[in-house]
Amino acid sequence: MMWRVDDGRVAEICAELRRDALHNLSLGGKELFHSDFLAWFAQSYPEEAAHVLSGYAQLGDPGRGEVAEREYEHLDLILRLPHLQLIVIENKVWSLPDDAQLRAYAAGPISRLGTDTAQILLSLTPPAWDEPGARMLGGRRWDYLSYRELADRLEPAAERLGKSAGAGECFAGQLVQRYAAWVKLLCRLAGEVTVAPSEPVLLDDRSRAALERARIHDGISKLRGRRVMAALLEQLRAEDPSVEAIAPGSEEADAFQPQARWQLLRLQRRVAGLEVSFSRGMPLLSGAVAMDSGDRLFWQYQNGQWRLIVITAHHRGSTPGVIARRHAYVADRYSKWFDFQAVEDLLGPARGKQVQVKGDKGFQRFNPDSAYRYAKVDQGGLRITVSELIQLGVHYLNRAASWSAG
Repeated sequence: MMWRVDDGRVAEICAELRRDALHNLSLGGKELFHSDFLAWFAQSYPEEAAHVLSGYAQLGDPGRGEVAEREYEHLDLILRLPHLQLIVIENKVWSLPDDAQLRAYAAGPISRLGTDTAQILLSLTPPAWDEPGARMLGGRRWDYLSYRELADRLEPAAERLGKSAGAGECFAGQLVQRYAAWVKLLCRLAGEVTVAPSEPVLLDDRSRAALERARIHDGISKLRGRRVMAALLEQLRAEDPSVEAIAPGSEEADAFQPQARWQLLRLQRRVAGLEVSFSRGMPLLSGAVAMDSGDRLFWQYQNGQWRLIVITAHHRGSTPGVIARRHAYVADRYSKWFDFQAVEDLLGPARGKQVQVKGDKGFQRFNPDSAYRYAKVDQGGLRITVSELIQLGVHYLNRAASWSAG
């Protein structure tokens, strides 16, 4: 049986979110709101916060300093709670857990704290770990705490605060209870919009409209896109176990610019990258490989288009003369890159007609440095599925990684 997102349940959850005060208050800060809320809770009620996180941190001395520190050397949250070792929390809501980032944090800013620490990965989405509870990264143990479990642990604290005689504590108890209920709504929604191989990458129109009304469409779309890319990376590694992550900012990563939001990999002998972003109200999934010349070969999927792109290190600009020279350069060196036969072979039979290619007699352009062509892969009521995108993404990444100018 083919799995599909239940648009009715998505709409129902989104309607509840629209009525939720905390959800609406969170929209300005989004992911930061959760870290700020936990920092407030720890600062105001450190004993309760210690009870909530007991078991994730061992008994110890948290050291001197503020109870809660935000964005210390890019660490989301540092907590000094009574009778517990220092706690470092990495918070992921609409982003996926990133082992390379956790490894870099452990070896970098956490090591410079100069004390015994407990590392907690707080995430809406489980990490891709062999053992889901914990993993050693950067020489330190990271424990996964789901948002659902956090909500469960906060509810008894909310109840205790709510029974206090003080008006401030009663209000805090109600606030923590509302936060826990809101988090559980987000967890339900994240569960509804998970990805399965046979379903379309893009959400259906009814789900999208509901998410937009709840002002959460962008976050959910990025989360889905990142889940798709995680599955694509898993397939790459299954086919080639030598594929490994490259740390952003490293000397090897310098071959790939820009790199801020890219997940960088060593693929064959080249540097490759995967990215999920958002443009013109639609998620944008990209894969690219850096050439020795400084050029990059791209594939992209957005708004029903499968694009094959060359971004050049030469002939940058937007004047007609520069564009003509750039297109001539791309045609001379990379004409064979614009081969959509794999797209036609995979999608043509399912669509019942030939996949339309745009730019077959010339290039489309993104100024100041790109030339591209695209195929219309979402047509006739059919949209590209997760498994189809993974197959095409892996095919074109491997093709780019093995590219020879000759």
